[in-house]
Amino acid sequence: MKRTCLCLLCCALCIGFLGVTACAEYDSIMPTTLEYDVYSNFMIEIPFSINLNDTDSFQIRAYDVDLPNGQELVISIDNEQTAIQENDTLRLTADGAIEKTMECNIYVVDTADQSGTITYSLFDSDFVVAVFDSTNEAPIKYGMLLFTPQRTGAKRGHYTGALYYTVEIKDYL
Repeated sequence: MKRTCLCLLCCALCIGFLGVTACAEYDSIMPTTLEYDVYSNFMIEIPFSINLNDTDSFQIRAYDVDLPNGQELVISIDNEQTAIQENDTLRLTADGAIEKTMECNIYVVDTADQSGTITYSLFDSDFVVAVFDSTNEAPIKYGMLLFTPQRTGAKRGHYTGALYYTVEIKDYL
């Protein structure tokens, strides 16, 4: 009986010591501060591919544009990646053959003024093709690209070319 009581007393002491919570020296509240920055959000719609036999233009659209005050979303042609010729045209190549090329003029249409007139050559606009702000999803400047392939002297074939873009958030000019 003594052993049973002694055993129970030892178990109770062990359980008591194991259940002790560690306490800080000072009884104070230490909060955890959480920080998270949300930068500008937007979604841009640019066609992956177009067939110039079916259509000669496309519009650039932006959705859910959320920019800080005083900033705009600027979409430009990356003229270092895109095959721009010395006469400011896009080079299209036939079936990967370097000797079979055709030039294509690119124009920027300012859809913001609702006139739809072609008043800007791509290269007169410093390669900028669309400008958006947070006030609406329509471009505030430019917004449409128009293509005119120059068929004169072009040999028969399937011609392809690529446009590369840069997307930047800039301060209003």
